Amino acid sequence: MELWVSNTSTTATRTVYFQVGGTTATDEISVQVRPHTIQLGFKVRLTGTVSIRAYESSAGDVRIIAFMERWTY
Repeated sequence: MELWVSNTSTTATRTVYFQVGGTTATDEISVQVRPHTIQLGFKVRLTGTVSIRAYESSAGDVRIIAFMERWTY
């Protein structure tokens, strides 16, 4: 899975927080995003049941795009 973050603000740097975990534990990753930039949040391989949550430091200026690939063996 890849998460891309875009900051549409014209002036402010935003902090985006990603919480990755299952039913019992959650790890948090933070990403600083400058105005008018797009950057890769992170790329990770997920197995089993995992929940991903994202929120930002203020409302309305950040877009998050996720790319998922499903592999079966």
